[in-house]
Amino acid sequence: MNNKKSAELKAKEYLFDLRNVAIGNGFKPDEKWLISFSTQAYKAVIGKKYYATVATKASPEDVFAMFALAQTGLNHPITNTPDIKTIGLNQLQYLIAYKPERERQQAMPINF
Repeated sequence: MNNKKSAELKAKEYLFDLRNVAIGNGFKPDEKWLISFSTQAYKAVIGKKYYATVATKASPEDVFAMFALAQTGLNHPITNTPDIKTIGLNQLQYLIAYKPERERQQAMPINF
């Protein structure tokens, strides 16, 4: 299987996962996913900040192809493009999606 077909298949699987997570968590149809490239460190930060993140690991070349295909599949304009010069191509190992409206609530301390 060539890289283009591999990226297309991975993107379709990723879109399937996004839809399943949205349905499983009762997200409204008008809530859009924000999709971004990600390093391992950024993935951890996003996972702690937002509820229901969906990430997948792939080679840097596949991540770029999957990003474009996922944005197209979700009918989103391509917006979130990182500055590769400052991040480094090899560090972009993940494609991550989250809903910006779904920030995790911080636990409030209880004082007695």
